[in-house]
Amino acid sequence: MVSQPSCFDARAHPWSSYFWSVVVLAGILTPFLYGFVLYSDMHDAFEIGSETAPFPTSLTEFAAGAGASFLCCLMLAVVLVSVYRLLRRIV
Repeated sequence: MVSQPSCFDARAHPWSSYFWSVVVLAGILTPFLYGFVLYSDMHDAFEIGSETAPFPTSLTEFAAGAGASFLCCLMLAVVLVSVYRLLRRIV
């Protein structure tokens, strides 16, 4: 029985491996970034005289915030995966 290489195998599928590594890393980082954004917004909203809502008031606001966080994490993941692969190739 012959097994097929994984899509994360950088030698067999370099572009597919790069793409899925970036997407997975961005997916892992997104909840942390969005949680930090919500926490910092909540911290500022409870100050005296603040009239902003600490949490998203609708599902649309929540989804927009999660999407924006994912895009930011996607850009960060492109840089991190590229640097990791470059350092791994050098060393």
